[in-house]
Amino acid sequence: MFPLIETAIGFVAVMLTLSLLVKSLTSLIKDHFDFYTDNVRYEVNRFFRDTTGKTLEALRADPAMVKRLPFLETIDWHRVGDEFFKKQQVEWMLTRLGYVDESKYLEDRLAAHLGRVRYAFDTRMKTLSLASGLALCLALDINAARIWHTLYTNSQLRTFFASEVATQALLAANQTPPQPDATKKPTEADLRQARAAFGESVTHFVNDVSFGVGRIWQKGGGDPPLDPIDTLPEFLVEFLGAAFTGLLVSVGAPYWNDLLNSLSSMRKK
Repeated sequence: MFPLIETAIGFVAVMLTLSLLVKSLTSLIKDHFDFYTDNVRYEVNRFFRDTTGKTLEALRADPAMVKRLPFLETIDWHRVGDEFFKKQQVEWMLTRLGYVDESKYLEDRLAAHLGRVRYAFDTRMKTLSLASGLALCLALDINAARIWHTLYTNSQLRTFFASEVATQALLAANQTPPQPDATKKPTEADLRQARAAFGESVTHFVNDVSFGVGRIWQKGGGDPPLDPIDTLPEFLVEFLGAAFTGLLVSVGAPYWNDLLNSLSSMRKK
């Protein structure tokens, strides 16, 4: 029973570490493409089109309108966030544009648009997390079934992953990252630093879990020794194992963190 608990702890520690890598990759992609700003821009244009018949982008593209109302040209989408949907802000803009929204439900309409922004962003991030998890596990050929089997049959690895790796994974998961400035777009230097940190984390993970990574590209060797893949069924099994692992880690780090805490408490009793 005890080896089984240690195997479960080591396996969950690997999954938690991998989930944190996927989370870092998702954040890196998000910072590159600024998805939230795109959603805000879309809903702002949708609101103005429904209210004035023209999108805000169309109004900004009108030289006469910009000359009359210079504030249109100074809108910086990278600094536009939820505060754009405040009732006072929108009423002021509509008044300057010569439109009056006589609806009694302006505040409710703005809340609906803001809700769509957040829902679209959350949905996109979940999809991105799933895609990142699948891409990372398929690219590196990370097979959860092989990781479990190796941990269960190798007592030395099992003990190491159930103690040191599990502790490191819990510490990493419980660290509170600094909150970025929502009004500041990451610079190229920030992105370069984030890419370097992610690459270093992936390298450490591959070195630690080498027994469960990259069997498709390896020709034997390793510790423990790996058998080369010579047949199509073996390749398909390895591919499906990596795809299944991608689905597992996309569940999210909080789930694996809670499970690892529970298993660790069970091991101490």
